[in-house]
Amino acid sequence: MKLAVSRSTRYLDTVIFNHPRDFVREDFKDFIYSTSVELPMLQFLKDWKKIAASALYQ
Repeated sequence: MKLAVSRSTRYLDTVIFNHPRDFVREDFKDFIYSTSVELPMLQFLKDWKKIAASALYQ
């Protein structure tokens, strides 16, 4: 997970915060999270992962 955070930080530094903005990183993060929606397939994958994991340990 630490690598993903590092990559996203570098991306934001390069693409969004490469020059002064009227907003700060926290504002940008809050905006992104507030507009995010869960993909319909995600719940299926979460359920499948639980079923697969329980089947492996039986």
